[in-house]
Amino acid sequence: MGLPIPKRAPRKYIVDIQLSRTQLEAFYAGSVTQVSANDIHGLRLQFPLSSLRPFVDYNGVRGLFVISVDSSNRLHDIQRYRR
Repeated sequence: MGLPIPKRAPRKYIVDIQLSRTQLEAFYAGSVTQVSANDIHGLRLQFPLSSLRPFVDYNGVRGLFVISVDSSNRLHDIQRYRR
């Protein structure tokens, strides 16, 4: 038996998301399923728009978010950025 492979901590990226209510209507109509956003260092990330549902308000989705991905670059978590 070998030693267990340690689980890697998720990588985290900070992104500024500014989606208007009108832009979100395309999601609810079914024509848009993915969001593409750049992190603060310019790296482009793509993730399911449905993952932003908890952050939608009357005006859309606005603010800084921390996106965590696993070692396979799959979405792990999205949280509102807190300083």
